[in-house]
Amino acid sequence: MYTTTFRPFLRAFAATAFLGLTLAGTAASAADVATYADEALFDQAAPGLSTYVFPAGNGDGGFEPRPYILGPLGFSTYQHFTHPYLENDGAYGAGTYLAMIGIPGVNAAMDTQVDGIYALGFNLGTYDGADTITVTINFGQSVGTFDTSDGVGSSTFFGIVSSDPITQITFTAATGEEIDILNFKANAISAVPEPASMTLALAGLGVVGVAARRRKVSQA
Repeated sequence: MYTTTFRPFLRAFAATAFLGLTLAGTAASAADVATYADEALFDQAAPGLSTYVFPAGNGDGGFEPRPYILGPLGFSTYQHFTHPYLENDGAYGAGTYLAMIGIPGVNAAMDTQVDGIYALGFNLGTYDGADTITVTINFGQSVGTFDTSDGVGSSTFFGIVSSDPITQITFTAATGEEIDILNFKANAISAVPEPASMTLALAGLGVVGVAARRRKVSQA
């Protein structure tokens, strides 16, 4: 049994733990995100990535299962009766790309299939009039926009590095019918505890240590 003098320290520790959990929950509600339009800068910020290139597909009209899974990502569209499909119409040179369609507008979702994805980079093409694309992650956190209005045959890079694991990323355009994902990069790294979380944890351990020492003195 603990003594009466020990109870205040238990209450202090409980309050510290509660505060830590509350602040940690608040911090986790919105990840710190850096976005990149320059692929070289993205590669410097997130080294050690793997590049995923789409295999030969069924061509125009050959819809793929939804979600279509390649490596750590599953691709799908939010519109009914639409699916991604693999295509090579020569617009971007050799290689096959994944066309994400939606009428009206493009609304493509990429769900991560593994834990620990903190960085994603996409080489994207335009088709059928898609222009300004809005990007969100983790079911609702808006992280920015990019423009793909240069026309068929042009490509745009968009990269994102997040402080929290990425579980989902979406591209949404108000106009146009299609955006083409030429290839993408992804890496999985170990999470590093945030400084604020580490400080709160150490503070909690300090309270426990003081309480234990005072308990020994009271029992002596």
